[in-house]
Amino acid sequence: MGQAVVVLKKGEGRTLKAGGMWVYDNEIASVTGSYEDGDMVIVRDFDGFSMGRGFINRHSKIRVRLMTRHIEQEIDREFLKGRLQTAWDYRKKVTDISSCRLVFGEADFLPGLVVDKFSDVLVVQVTALGMDRMKLEIVDLLKEILMAVSSFGFLLGALILMEHLMEFHLPRSLEEEIIGTMNSQKANFMKH
Repeated sequence: MGQAVVVLKKGEGRTLKAGGMWVYDNEIASVTGSYEDGDMVIVRDFDGFSMGRGFINRHSKIRVRLMTRHIEQEIDREFLKGRLQTAWDYRKKVTDISSCRLVFGEADFLPGLVVDKFSDVLVVQVTALGMDRMKLEIVDLLKEILMAVSSFGFLLGALILMEHLMEFHLPRSLEEEIIGTMNSQKANFMKH
């Protein structure tokens, strides 16, 4: 199955051309091909020039959030691992990593994803439908990259209503792991 293509209006996409990662709804001339909200699409300028690949959502003013400038780049586990590893490596060089913002969304080329680290706890905030589809894989990758992290928390931001994200459910095993860790941490806190 071919991938849908978003074509920008002539004269639009200036912020995209200047390095931005968003395509607004009013910048789009057409969308060809079939897609569902949250799917990856190719973005082209009015003259056919390739602008990149990103996920689309008809219910958001930010219609497309670019993941890469390379249209042939697969957005898969290895791609996500590379982006997360790069973010982690950078934070280790520039800040105290005991508690820090590990992922800054678009600044780390992971639009709609914020990850905060508080000691051995990570809080993952997903604010875009396309990223929401990848959240469990992202959690697995974060566990792999940061092997010392003991638990995860999830925040559902206000943008979720605008992005039309579905009800959030964790797999039972991850839910039990989080609850167990929280109970353990609470018991340790009460001892002191």
